[in-house]
Amino acid sequence: MQNLVRMAVLATVLLIGASAPVRAQLNPTANSVAETIPLRIKLGVLRPSGSDTRALSGSQVPGGMVDLSSSRSETDRTLTVGYFTGSTAGKSFRVAPLLVTKTSSASSSGTSGMTGFFTSEGFGAYFVDAAGSGFKARFGGYIGAGLRLTGGLFVEAQYHYVSGSVNGASPNGIALFIGRRN
Repeated sequence: MQNLVRMAVLATVLLIGASAPVRAQLNPTANSVAETIPLRIKLGVLRPSGSDTRALSGSQVPGGMVDLSSSRSETDRTLTVGYFTGSTAGKSFRVAPLLVTKTSSASSSGTSGMTGFFTSEGFGAYFVDAAGSGFKARFGGYIGAGLRLTGGLFVEAQYHYVSGSVNGASPNGIALFIGRRN
């Protein structure tokens, strides 16, 4: 599990650092990376609420999500893809959400180091694999709230609810993230 978290952190660092030249190539007329593809990358953990899910994944399931937007606005709809995976005692739990999401500015902050609060919500398909069942689609969504920090960083908490389960397991629960927006 620790190796998975290390790999996810390393992949995100590389993605954030190495994606600038790639994004610049995708939009060669942009004056800076900030004018290229809007992207939010977040890493964190999902804390499943169900005991059947925790029996497969452990109490914290590491993973991440990427929000892709078609505009620079921080309040537009985005396409969000994610992946979480955890295992205990040879059993595994994986979930890959594919969601339409929206982020809304709740307020601006005058506090040094913080640039404001936001809320978020999303709905779509959660592809769930519990104990080798193969990925099965379930409909669900989330609501969330977060805090924008300086330098494009942010922290976010989300509550995910998915209708139905796969082998008794579902990704219902709280997800906590730290992320960066370009």
